[in-house]
Amino acid sequence: MTNTRIIQDKIAKLFSQKLRGEAKVEKEWNVARNRADNYNPQILYAPRLDVAISPFMINYVNDEEIRRLENAFEVNKQLIEKIKEERVTFEKFEYNRNPRCLIAVEIEATGSRKHHLGDIANASILGKIGLIVPMNEKSYRIFHRIMKYLEFAQKNNKTSNNIFKNIVLITSDELVRLLESMA
Repeated sequence: MTNTRIIQDKIAKLFSQKLRGEAKVEKEWNVARNRADNYNPQILYAPRLDVAISPFMINYVNDEEIRRLENAFEVNKQLIEKIKEERVTFEKFEYNRNPRCLIAVEIEATGSRKHHLGDIANASILGKIGLIVPMNEKSYRIFHRIMKYLEFAQKNNKTSNNIFKNIVLITSDELVRLLESMA
């Protein structure tokens, strides 16, 4: 078993223990799995998140799905806010208003800068909050530089003002310690 898989299992287990309400943890969650909307994986790229936390918005967005996601957010808000606290976020953090899941987690130990950028895009687009979890200092520095680049692009009107603003950069060690310390 790789170190990434060990960390993925540990993070998933800790989230399972700490989450309240109907929020559930799924590893290797495929965005198109069990979907009832028009998301067509034959045509569209179908990302697979390392860890995803439900409820999943896999139907056409409707009031019931929105209510379930917002309820899961509210009952887990203390945990989510604790993760955000004192971690690297964009200057003007903003939750994703149309997510596919409550929390999207991407864990990275190796990979090119393009892989890192893809992790940021997937976590941001899919989660109400996206957690980027590097496993080493090199990966952390790459993510941090990419986030600074994206923030620069936003400040200079090169991208939409709300893209990627729901990302939290937190090392695997920090996330594990934080989740272990939560009551």
